[in-house]
Amino acid sequence: MILACGDSLIDFVTRDSEGHTVYEPYPGGSVLNFAVAIGRLGSSVGFMGGVSADFFGDMILTHLSASGVDVRFVTRQAAGTTLAFAQIKEGKSRYAFFDENSAMRNWLFNPEALGSQLPTAVHVGSIALIDPGAFTQAMALIAATRSGAVISLDPNCRPSLVVDEDDYRARIGAMMACCDIVKLSDEDLAYLHPGLSPDQFAEDCMSNGASIVALTRGADGAIIWCRAGHVEIMAAPCEVRDTIGAGDSFHGALLHALDQMGLLGKSWLESIGRDELERAGRFAATAAAITCSRDGANPPRAEEVRAQAGSLL
Repeated sequence: MILACGDSLIDFVTRDSEGHTVYEPYPGGSVLNFAVAIGRLGSSVGFMGGVSADFFGDMILTHLSASGVDVRFVTRQAAGTTLAFAQIKEGKSRYAFFDENSAMRNWLFNPEALGSQLPTAVHVGSIALIDPGAFTQAMALIAATRSGAVISLDPNCRPSLVVDEDDYRARIGAMMACCDIVKLSDEDLAYLHPGLSPDQFAEDCMSNGASIVALTRGADGAIIWCRAGHVEIMAAPCEVRDTIGAGDSFHGALLHALDQMGLLGKSWLESIGRDELERAGRFAATAAAITCSRDGANPPRAEEVRAQAGSLL
């Protein structure tokens, strides 16, 4: 099982209704979207995190279960659901978050909940890591699983929520040094490491132990580095509705592809070749493009990706 640990929320996305702007709710959150992407593609995946007992929390759990995600590691909380209001302009999203004392903040990472079951991979990321206490919990989960599980990170930075930028950057840097797979957007890289080139960032990550580093660049596609070199992945063509969840779909589809190819293990990732990485990257780019073609974070199912990309796996 791939275990996704972190944020779940409700995205309110702007829509035009008879000349008026309205906000439509969609279950979301970077880590939740990642889990949904994997579950819909057919790999075994679970979600760990705090989910409110309110009706928004009910929406989140229904969404996870309908997408094939195991919810046994979810803890329901009396606190409310994190709400994110997204404004779409020219296909890109801007966010306003309402997150104080939310269920997501109150409970996130619990290594003891795993019992004797060691996941194939553990994924963490996004706004769940901004709070220092939650970050400490996440590091404890990584410490408890990293001897056998692949550790994956997507910081999916939200600068408007960060209070102490230097502390946040230092903590994310410390977490990256524990990871086998690191995925950032170009905006994340510019925020976390101003002025650092993508190649230098990838080299730094791999010198600290990472086997795969992926940088997504929107319409410019993605670059993925491994120990054998790097591949550039073109963005798959699509008519963009919005970009919510595109990076999460890319990352989830990338791990699904590696899983299906029998490469989602520490030793296998260390020896992955460029041809295998390109196949996985093209699959991931196709999944991301399909997500961009529809409203909200709505990752595709396996048959949709196969219909557009053919037999890559």
